[in-house]
Amino acid sequence: MKYFLKNELSHKKVGEGWLFENGIGLNETSYYIYNLCVDEVSNKDILKELKKVYSIESEEEQSVLYQIDQCIKQLVEGELISIIER
Repeated sequence: MKYFLKNELSHKKVGEGWLFENGIGLNETSYYIYNLCVDEVSNKDILKELKKVYSIESEEEQSVLYQIDQCIKQLVEGELISIIER
């Protein structure tokens, strides 16, 4: 299982998104996912938290898990989070 740990970078709210010191910008949902990565979490943990905020039907879960995976990949590429495999 993969876990994610947030890298601490300074950032500020710009318009409806967030801008980090390394030039990476996130929309509200990506920023929400980023903040869920303060501790070790999995994609399924993130999905569970997103379901508390967004209306996600059970038939949409696989699609949302894919979107979470894509978001995590971008957060890693932007050096905003790290992946820890255990």
